[in-house]
Amino acid sequence: MTGFFRDIATALIPSKDTSEAPHVFRWRQASAFSIVLIGVTMYGFIALAMGWLSFIGFPGFAIVTDLRVAQGQLADIRVSQIEAAIREAKVANCVAQEERNIPAMRYSSDELGKRLREYVAVTGQPYPRVPECSELIARPPQ
Repeated sequence: MTGFFRDIATALIPSKDTSEAPHVFRWRQASAFSIVLIGVTMYGFIALAMGWLSFIGFPGFAIVTDLRVAQGQLADIRVSQIEAAIREAKVANCVAQEERNIPAMRYSSDELGKRLREYVAVTGQPYPRVPECSELIARPPQ
């Protein structure tokens, strides 16, 4: 394991080559320093974000409770999207029934079933009640 780190250090820290110009050696030194500085900065940022520096007063900003709140909000958004898709699939099914379009009825029924299964997968409970066609499609008075 130490050989691995020694190889990395040898690759990053340039040694003076007798055949190279002084400005090339300075450029290699500056490049090596920049790479090390970027690595240290990234590690420091990750340590700060994750709260690994809490012993010196930095609690971190990637707090688990914030993450759970964000996940809950995303789940709510996803549930509302699925509910809208269920309603659209049911409307398409009702229109296909009125038109007696068998392929469209099959497709919309499959789509409705897929959305209902997706709702159960996201919420862990069945969809409360799929509305009837009479509730979704307004018919003009006759």
